[in-house]
Formats: sequence, structure tokens, C-alpha cells
Amino acid sequence: ARLLWDDKFLYAFINVEDKKIHSPFKKHDATLWKADVVELFIDADKNRRGYVELQVNPNNTQLDAWFPKTRSQPSDMEWKANMQSAVFLREKEGWDVEIAIPLVAVKGNDKSMKVNIPPLVGDQWRFNIVRVDYEGKKAIASSWNQITYRDFHALGRMLVGVFGNASGATKAELPTDIKLKTADPVNGATKVKITSELPKSK
Repeated sequence: ARLLWDDKFLYAFINVEDKKIHSPFKKHDATLWKADVVELFIDADKNRRGYVELQVNPNNTQLDAWFPKTRSQPSDMEWKANMQSAVFLREKEGWDVEIAIPLVAVKGNDKSMKVNIPPLVGDQWRFNIVRVDYEGKKAIASSWNQITYRDFHALGRMLVGVFGNASGATKAELPTDIKLKTADPVNGATKVKITSELPKSK
């Protein structure tokens, strides 16, 4: 997966390997997670409450939800991210999804959220991307950072994205023992470096 940005949108590209692509859901905000789908979680102010969940399935059907606090309380399914998405199916190989998310959408319904829109170079948001693949009735989940199948929303397991300029440079001072994953610039969009805040296992 890759993340890019400009002054209006956050762009996500997810490449999925899957020999049997299947999802019956074609209605917006349906239960997309009960079949093949990709999910993107964004906690822009990193306070581990108040975050957005965005989903796109192989039919290019979308789900967008705003969680005012945590998963333990109901989400706002009336909220709309106004994202744009496109899906390319690769027969017997998999599928690719591209998503353009308006930057203002990361605030959900919390207009007072202390997040720079557009971000400044060096700003940090928390992310995770989850892919769900169903083989018959068996679901398999994979993600940017390790989660349990019981909790895709694990806010404490999200990675930290650091916004960089067109050359990938950031103003953020990062620990030297953190691995970086850098997206390549496409069409003038800017890089996002993905870092982990999780401590090393002893």
C-alpha cells in the first residue's frame, strides 16, 4: 500500500493479491467487511479517540463511518467522507483500489480537531490499512501493522504517517531505530513516510 498527498487530498493505493475475488455488496454503507474488502483507519490527531473508517470493496462500493470516541460507542454512519475511489480487477490475480480522501474528512464531525488542513511538512497522523479476504466462510485479515482479527480498530496498533515534501524530506525528528516505508511521488503528490511508535520487543 502507498499513501500520497497534496493540498486537497490524501491518496491511498492498495494492491491486493487474490485468486478468488468475491463480494455481493453493492450498496453504500452495507456490511462490506463480511466479504473481500480493504479498510483504512485514520486517527489524525493521534489521541486514540475520534477517528474515521473507510472501506472499498471489489465492486467499488464504499463505506464511511465516523467514530466520535472509540469503537465501544456507536459510529456515525450518516457522516460522509465524500471520497472518490476506483477499482481495477485483475482476473485470477487480484484487484487494485485507488482512493482520494478529502483532507477535511479526517476530522469527521469534529470541526474543532486540532489538525492542520492541509498538513505541514513534518505533521504526523496515525493510520492502519486492513485487507479482508474470504475463502468460503473463512476470513483472513492482513494489515500494515499487526492486529488481532477480533479488533481491526485497534487504535494503539496504528502506524504513524509523517508528511514529507516532494523529495520525501520531513522536519520531524525520528528515532534512528524506526524503519521507514516511503511512497513514490505520483502526479505531483507528496510522500508520506510511515513509522511505528511501537516499542521493540525485548
